[in-house]
Amino acid sequence: TRKITAETQAERAADYFAGCLLVPRRLLKRAWDNGVQQTDKLAHLFHVSEQAIVVRLRQCGLISYRGYAQSFGYFGIKYYSTPDHSEEMSA
Repeated sequence: TRKITAETQAERAADYFAGCLLVPRRLLKRAWDNGVQQTDKLAHLFHVSEQAIVVRLRQCGLISYRGYAQSFGYFGIKYYSTPDHSEEMSA
């Protein structure tokens, strides 16, 4: 197993906090349930990047890696195959 440094843990905590602040779970779920399920539209709605939306969708349990890759394609594969997120691929 790979050891996670304190710096990486702090960065992940900061990313999670920012996601909660910029894309509240309740509002994201409402948009998702109302049919807004394309990452570009969600990103525009919340004024964040598609990458931020993907992370937040995963955090909120609205998509899995596999579901994301199947539904949204290339962007997810590109993002989740980076070294910082490769451990998420097996989740």
